[in-house]
Amino acid sequence: MECQVYYHPTFLLPTFGNSPLLYGKIIRARRNSVSLKPLRMIVMTVFVQVFVLGLMPQAQVLGANTAYPSMAPLEQYLITDREAEITLARSAAPRSISDGADVMVLGGEGYTTAAKGTNGFLCLVERSWGASTDAPDFWNPKVRSPIASIRPPQGPLCLST
Repeated sequence: MECQVYYHPTFLLPTFGNSPLLYGKIIRARRNSVSLKPLRMIVMTVFVQVFVLGLMPQAQVLGANTAYPSMAPLEQYLITDREAEITLARSAAPRSISDGADVMVLGGEGYTTAAKGTNGFLCLVERSWGASTDAPDFWNPKVRSPIASIRPPQGPLCLST
């Protein structure tokens, strides 16, 4: 008879022919007493589903034909009527807040202060690029959302030591 080495995850068992020694027979008997085929099928099915579902968002991003693949000319993002933009910006908060808030409008040089406030709040009209960069409407010049926030402090920030 030929001598073979039977590999077990924790140790090696010598075998003679196709039959392992006593401890190997116990292991083989246990393995044969429970059918692992249904368990293997379930594990493989779950693995395939997770793998395929994991690829779907990437496929959607790669294959997405967005109507706005790049930035439009700046003029398309601007609101020509300055007062209309101020009114839209103030609509982001209740009148008790927006009446005393700073208001910024978008112009050719970026956002500029259109109305100086007194209460520390800021109102402005945010454009589509406020969304995440993978949003299909990221460059859509028609998206305009009024927002209100607490105005960040002006000037240099100093930390006391």
